[in-house]
Amino acid sequence: MSNKVIKLAKNEILFREGEASHAMYLIKSGRIAITRSNPAKDKEAVLSEKVHGELLGEMAFFDNQTRSAGARALVPSELIELPFKSLQEQLKDSPMWLNVMVKTIVTQLRKANVRIRNLENITEDTYEKISPQTLLHICTIVHLLTYKATKNAKGQAEFTYKDLFFYARHAFNQRGQKLKRVISILQDLNILQVSGEVSKKLDDTNAQQTVTVLDANTLAEFVHWYSGHIATNEAERIVIEPEELETLRVLVHYLQGQKPDAQGAVKLNLTAIEESALKDTGLNFKTSAVEALSRKGLVRPKTHENGEIVTSLLAESVKTLTKFWSIVILTGKPFS
Repeated sequence: MSNKVIKLAKNEILFREGEASHAMYLIKSGRIAITRSNPAKDKEAVLSEKVHGELLGEMAFFDNQTRSAGARALVPSELIELPFKSLQEQLKDSPMWLNVMVKTIVTQLRKANVRIRNLENITEDTYEKISPQTLLHICTIVHLLTYKATKNAKGQAEFTYKDLFFYARHAFNQRGQKLKRVISILQDLNILQVSGEVSKKLDDTNAQQTVTVLDANTLAEFVHWYSGHIATNEAERIVIEPEELETLRVLVHYLQGQKPDAQGAVKLNLTAIEESALKDTGLNFKTSAVEALSRKGLVRPKTHENGEIVTSLLAESVKTLTKFWSIVILTGKPFS
């Protein structure tokens, strides 16, 4: 009995991902796309193309699994259907070691497909760093919303997360996950607070949580500073690296309670800080780490006094920059 010939029109589906398998196919003519759905992006990804003389759907013959991908005709195509039942009859007398070997290979291919699928399900929103423009857009939206917000008993601006989501989506085309990421960082830094948990649904425009801006001045100053930072020629920008931010955080900890001089500077004993930083802050600190900050003009060069290493810095300026760079660096990390 001759095998069935299947004719497909352009874009016609041969089989879909997840369907039960009963046959493999030999392409007589045309081109077939091997596809996988991407629910996060609401579209189809083309993994490869098959052409005349190639087989598709063959893995399921050996392990009886459902289709790990879909198949769609890119142009009018003809295929010969090879039912598994007929093939199994022909191969039942083949050596056992051959069947075991082939099944082992297919199992490994299946596992590789699962790993690929898991990687594909890490969307751009949850894996990529948040760009400087995205961060600036979201912070600008929050800042602007403070002007139309109501004021609570403490005089703090309040608005709904629904409004924030709406403007982020429609004014700047920002996606929900990145918005939540930035808002989460701003909450951790006590710049704002969201009542309750923000919904994890990407398109939840019904979220009624209240956003309270706790530190409107820092937010406004950050938007002004960061817009200037982005606009500055890259070669002229002063950029703080993550390890330098850690050093700044240690210094800021020891600025607390210190009285600045007439110029706003505070002197710090770096030798003493190196000895106590891990215990006091949970962060490692070396006096040598201050050199990079000194070259960038954030602290004054180290000096020696009575056998100890000291420096001085403009307290308020360093505190503000540390908070600014905390926003930039924390939102710039990939996240899961």
